[in-house]
Amino acid sequence: MPNLTKLFISSVAQDALTPLRNRTFEEFTLLGHQPEMYERTFGPWPMDISGVEHCLNMVRESDIFCLFLYNKGGSMTDTGYTVTHREFLSALNAGKTLFLYAEPTITKKYFMSVRRVMYSFIERFKQSHRREPSNRELMDYLELTAEAQPSDIPSKYEVDLYIWVMLYDIIDRHGKYLLDMPIWE
Repeated sequence: MPNLTKLFISSVAQDALTPLRNRTFEEFTLLGHQPEMYERTFGPWPMDISGVEHCLNMVRESDIFCLFLYNKGGSMTDTGYTVTHREFLSALNAGKTLFLYAEPTITKKYFMSVRRVMYSFIERFKQSHRREPSNRELMDYLELTAEAQPSDIPSKYEVDLYIWVMLYDIIDRHGKYLLDMPIWE
């Protein structure tokens, strides 16, 4: 019997991503593999472990990690990272094959303006504090910048500020490339 490839489907629980998540699950199943998705295969978690740890364990048990990013950052954990970001880091640290996708207008905005603003702040922060800013410090700065008029940072009501933090980590800290998210209907 052939070995099944396990694909972990990761994203924020966001209605806009539901059709894409479901289609990914169904297509991978049709190919004869084993997709893992909270709503379909492994939730809710066992009583003896937190939901976040259960998700991270499922990431580590998978062969491929597939991430979809849109305009929501997700649930923050006490580590200063969202659950989805922790899933990405777990997959990266475990050497999983990564399929990383983002909605094209989000990555375009990141490369056209947000990235420059973040780089400038991070460099100033490192010079004055002798360390990189935390995710919370980055988000606080981005929020203040977004509220200033005019601003190159979209409002937190349009795009969660944590999306920019996660893109910075994926692209600039870890050197990973995100493909344009497939069109869904």
